Parts: sequence; C-alpha cells; structure tokens
Amino acid sequence: MEFYRGLTRELEVGGIKRPAILELVNGRWQIRSDVDLKTVLIRPFMTDHMNEALNPSMFIAGLRSSVRKKVRKRSCPQWLAAFPLAAGDTYAAKAAELETWNGLDYGHRRNSEAVSIAATCYSSSSNES
Repeated sequence: MEFYRGLTRELEVGGIKRPAILELVNGRWQIRSDVDLKTVLIRPFMTDHMNEALNPSMFIAGLRSSVRKKVRKRSCPQWLAAFPLAAGDTYAAKAAELETWNGLDYGHRRNSEAVSIAATCYSSSSNES
C-alpha cells in the first residue's frame, strides 16, 4: 500500500524521503521528469521482508513438520556453508525486526512454529529429522 501511496505524494521509506513519482498535468497523471525511476520506484520496497529464509511464510500445522524436515535436509547444510560465522541469534533478531516494515504494521503474524533459519538450522534440535 505504501508503494501506491508514494506514487502521488512524498513518502518516507527507511528514514529517506522519496518524492512522489507522478504528477497531475492538464488533468492527466504522468511520471515526473525529475525522478530517477531506477532508484526510487521499486528499490525502496525491495527489502529482507521478501526473503523467505529471513521472513518465512506460514504453513498450516500439518505441513510444518514436513517443510521443516526438507529445510533441514536440503537448505540448512547450504546455508551453514555459505554463512559459517553467522549465529542463530542473529537470524532470530532479524526475524523480529521484520515483523514491521519501517515501523509500520504490514499484517505480519508472529508464529513460534514458523520454519525459520534460526529455529531450523541453528537450534539444538536442528540435527533431528
């Protein structure tokens, strides 16, 4: 919704003021000539919120254990190899940070059963199948 609001009015995203993208000229909306679309149109909205490794989707209870097993088997070894110095606490904190989008409630539902990197790859039970 913030993306659409920002089309016609100035918007602050992550502490950075972003100008309106469109302006009304002779009764028609047009892209403002002074706006660099490469930097202000989509980029401010491309955040870690879209990374399901950091901000996992919710699965119904019947699917969670199956998804968790697949993640442990297929994804955790690759993740741990790619980020050998990372800690589970780092990813748990990141998940908590992603519960809002720049301080705004975007409808995130917290779930202690989420199949997250922190809980799945770094927990003491991560070696269980």
